[in-house]
Amino acid sequence: MLVPTFSLTVRRYRDVGMRPGYAYVIHGGQVVISLTTNVMSASMFHRFVFLNWIVAVLAIIEFIIVLRPSAQVDQS
Repeated sequence: MLVPTFSLTVRRYRDVGMRPGYAYVIHGGQVVISLTTNVMSASMFHRFVFLNWIVAVLAIIEFIIVLRPSAQVDQS
């Protein structure tokens, strides 16, 4: 499930006119932090609750990028 989602994210970033490297940072960061918090114990999770805020901020940024209109490509 991660590979198809990531490939669609990279394609959408390219459609918007952004470099695919941003997808590695934004989408990849969400995935890595989410997987990290999923394997934490409950006591450890409470100490690192700020990681959830980072994931939320990255998700909002990605949502805004995905909603942007596609970049116009000159066909000449």
